[in-house]
Amino acid sequence: MLVKNLTHCLVNEKDTIKKCILSLEKSTQQIIFVINKQKKLLGSITDGDIRRAILNKFDINENIRLIYNKKPIKCLMGTSYEEAEKIMIANRINHLPLVNRKNSIMGFFKLSLKNYFGNENKCDFIIMAGGKGKRLRPLTLKTPKPMLKINNEPILKLIIDRAKKFGFSNFYISINYLGEIIKKYFKDGKKFNTNIKYIYEKKPLGTIGSIANIKDKLPNKNLIVSNGDVITKINYNSMLKFHEDNGADATMAVYPYEIKNPYGEVVTKEENILEIKEKPITISYVNAGVYIFKKKVLKYIIKNKKLDAVEFFNFLKKKNKKTLAFAIHETWRDIGLKKDYLKFKKK
Repeated sequence: MLVKNLTHCLVNEKDTIKKCILSLEKSTQQIIFVINKQKKLLGSITDGDIRRAILNKFDINENIRLIYNKKPIKCLMGTSYEEAEKIMIANRINHLPLVNRKNSIMGFFKLSLKNYFGNENKCDFIIMAGGKGKRLRPLTLKTPKPMLKINNEPILKLIIDRAKKFGFSNFYISINYLGEIIKKYFKDGKKFNTNIKYIYEKKPLGTIGSIANIKDKLPNKNLIVSNGDVITKINYNSMLKFHEDNGADATMAVYPYEIKNPYGEVVTKEENILEIKEKPITISYVNAGVYIFKKKVLKYIIKNKKLDAVEFFNFLKKKNKKTLAFAIHETWRDIGLKKDYLKFKKK
């Protein structure tokens, strides 16, 4: 398709990575084009470029010149979609800027994600909702954690609604503690224009152990697994495409977590001062609670045996399986503690 509306799709060559992230989230087009004062096309920044920059610990307040593609493939006005599609497929790109003879951007062609996933995502979606939510008590004494409400909607429904926007319609929900409350609310999913089945944990099986109960019934080659207490605006299609394009066996969504040192850090070598950093910020990456697995690795998950996702990733690494990190720049909240839930609920 041809996109002519460039609102939130353009940034100036002097803008920051942070400005680019905000523009990406507002446009939802997964690409931003870099222009100069004369509105000439200088380059492009894709969603993937941003995620790589985050993993490489770029300061998001730095200038975009450090990360943008200065030689984007483009086409001239008059190019048909059929011609543009051939160019995009041949070059393995999803967007193709359309410029006039003065190199001013007039719009861009977009390769439909149907080329990758069809009308409906060919991927199973599993939500782990069996935990007791002990850290949220007394809120979870009579209500399972995934059914706590944000803006009058259960967290679990927010997860499903987000996934539906990316073409997912078939869900499995793993239940244990107060699971009947979840089942009574969602039933078979028809009321929410979805198909929902349930995985019953007779005993707590960790964050992914219950998948063993259905691993032989899953029809698709990949499955997405989400914790039932994660609120995020993650782009599931981007994550799935990243997983498939890189031939990953397992992909973990990770979120940058900043630790601010309130003091100046003195860097030394023996007694010599090499550098003094004023209130430095250290960035690490936390497990965001969303994963993609190839179906074939599920053979390692043993029925009725407790297994957590982190433990499984470490096991797969020892088996020399390809495990990758997918950086999230979108909104992400883990509703694990009472103070976090109450703080987020007020927003």
